[in-house]
Amino acid sequence: MVVWDTADLGGKVLDIIVFWKGKAVPVEIKSEGNEIDLTDSERSGIEELKFVGVKAVIATRIEDILEQFKGG
Repeated sequence: MVVWDTADLGGKVLDIIVFWKGKAVPVEIKSEGNEIDLTDSERSGIEELKFVGVKAVIATRIEDILEQFKGG
């Protein structure tokens, strides 16, 4: 697994991108209970990714990320 820390880029770019098993998953990391506490830029980035068929993950636990790689 390769993880790129992109948090310092800010704006629409989410916190990390996780690469594994031929797949890349953009991830926004939030503390438990704050999953809906997204900035306008984060929401915009997630919507842009969704528009082109890329599912972003809002993660509060490592399992939220690992679930994206099951079966592939």
